[in-house]
Amino acid sequence: MNTLNYKCYYDSHYDFIGEKYSSLYPYLHKYPATMIPQIGIKLLNDYNISKDAKMLDPYCGSGSSFVSGLHHGISNFTGYDLNPLAVMITQAKITYIDKHILNSVIDTFISKLNVNIKLYNVGRISIQEQALANITNRNYWLSKQVQNDLLVIYYTINEVIIDINIKNLVLLAFSTTLREVSYVRNSEFKLFRMKNVDSFIVDSVSIFIKNLNKIVNDYLNYYHQMIMQTKPIYNIYNKTISDQQPSFDIILTSPPYGDSRTTVAYGQFSTFINEWLGFKEARKLDKQLLGGKVDKNKKMYDAGIIADYIVEISKQDVKRAYEVSAFYYDLAHDIAKFSRVMNKDGKVFFVVSNRTVKGVELPTDKFIAETFEYYGLKHIETIKRRLTNKTMPLRNSPTNKAGKTATTMNYEYIVVCSM
Repeated sequence: MNTLNYKCYYDSHYDFIGEKYSSLYPYLHKYPATMIPQIGIKLLNDYNISKDAKMLDPYCGSGSSFVSGLHHGISNFTGYDLNPLAVMITQAKITYIDKHILNSVIDTFISKLNVNIKLYNVGRISIQEQALANITNRNYWLSKQVQNDLLVIYYTINEVIIDINIKNLVLLAFSTTLREVSYVRNSEFKLFRMKNVDSFIVDSVSIFIKNLNKIVNDYLNYYHQMIMQTKPIYNIYNKTISDQQPSFDIILTSPPYGDSRTTVAYGQFSTFINEWLGFKEARKLDKQLLGGKVDKNKKMYDAGIIADYIVEISKQDVKRAYEVSAFYYDLAHDIAKFSRVMNKDGKVFFVVSNRTVKGVELPTDKFIAETFEYYGLKHIETIKRRLTNKTMPLRNSPTNKAGKTATTMNYEYIVVCSM
């Protein structure tokens, strides 16, 4: 791609200033760096995407792209994410559950939970601690009372709820509660322990019931009707996309902006629930995501537009240069796979931002456009928007020296390509 012909322009209509994810569709569970569905809704409308289109999101996260698709009237979705929690959230937003059955099961469950709490407190029921034992350093993160309450809640979930889709909703409430009642600072996505834990006393059961009622109400009030109307057909996989896949008409996604260790720690954010549910690689998840595995025996990425930027970083910090290089190797590898599963005239929408490392702003948008063109697609245009509504750090310490900070990301770029 000739960068001199790179069409990129700012469009204030994509800023959605003052709007959050919940301005249109509430969270069913918080998740780091979520794309607001308003972006996808406007893209699908502006580019006249057919309601019959088959949509792929290879980094589906919390399912924002599919919510955009449902709103537009699309019903065929395929998603991939290595984070089990992401798969749970996405499925909850696009799965039909009968309203009356859901309300009945939740009422029965809450009644049984209150009974079980009383029985457990007087020693009338015993509960195996296997799930709790999965939590690394559990006594460091959870008080003993909280541990007991969580055990009873989880025991009751498995005792009462048979329907897998209802259980998924309830587990999202459990996941939210697990983090909320832990010693993790709630303002953080990473695992940082709060100070003064002795004064941190919570009613875990009441918090869980509050979270459960909110999730059920939000599902019924915002997602249920849309799902009934659209009747989605979907496959959401807890893995990366392979080459042997059906073809798609549209890719709508917001991939990670960099490796999880130094940008958004998706794995750390999801650690507790993933460990509780028995995901053995929970503590290693961030190393499995884009750029997570750094091979210093492999030469630094030296193709195309990004090569000179990596060289510039290496002049300051070779280790960071290898980490950045690993991210672009992985992203290029993924784009090659995506290109092979696109239908003729299919559209690709990548919503990304250009992070700054060691004072060097990396042109990820141009890298994506260039790489898609290398694999046979055509770059149509890139739309620039102000980054006003993502939970992301806007400043970092590029040199890791106290007091020295720099702007990381103030804009997002919507890279549009066509097959």
